[in-house]
Amino acid sequence: MKNKPIIPETSVNIRLIENLRRARLDFEALGSQFEELIAKFDETLQQQKLPRIKPKQKH
Repeated sequence: MKNKPIIPETSVNIRLIENLRRARLDFEALGSQFEELIAKFDETLQQQKLPRIKPKQKH
């Protein structure tokens, strides 16, 4: 005897879909924040690199 799968009510499906959409938007926002942070790190590294390179160019 096999159990039939239970189909959730429409209201449950709608709630779950809304939660998934919110989670997707949260992940997109987090991804944007990470990209901004990476860009700041890249800029900082570039600024630190220039002073190290300039003295070596004089020789």
